[in-house]
Amino acid sequence: METTAEKEKWRLLRRSRSNLRVAGKAVLAFGIWSILKLILEWVLGNEISQFIDESLEAPKELQSAVIITTLIIISLFIFLFHYSVFRGARKEASGKKTSYFYLFTALLLALSSAYSIYDTVVHPSTIDQGVLSIWSSILLDATVIGACIDVMYNGIMCKRMTKELTNRGGE
Repeated sequence: METTAEKEKWRLLRRSRSNLRVAGKAVLAFGIWSILKLILEWVLGNEISQFIDESLEAPKELQSAVIITTLIIISLFIFLFHYSVFRGARKEASGKKTSYFYLFTALLLALSSAYSIYDTVVHPSTIDQGVLSIWSSILLDATVIGACIDVMYNGIMCKRMTKELTNRGGE
């Protein structure tokens, strides 16, 4: 027969799993948004032409292809980084055994977003669109930090509650 404390632990585990599922989806959505933002900034901002060096013997088309390939590789890296957090959170929320890698990745994402906020505040000239763009960038990065903290907190809670409940059941 389950005690009230065990029922409370099961309730906490279910809530943590549900929160982890939602936070993992949020991290994936922010990853997709980051890729779209990166592509739009490059395409609409005509930044590709800024990286073409007229003094090189390589044709402009080849230089553009290298720049676009680099953009695609960076986008894939960003997506895989966010997807690894999403996948780990989803597996943990489903009750499957996971490593701590996705929690570490979420920590790195949170730290990179914190650095982005710092960089935006210290060097506001890096964003040429104005005050509204600066504030939206800060709010977006703060939301990513919140989602990553939520993933880390609920992931650790799931691991801890699962361990406590399985050790309790084995006694």
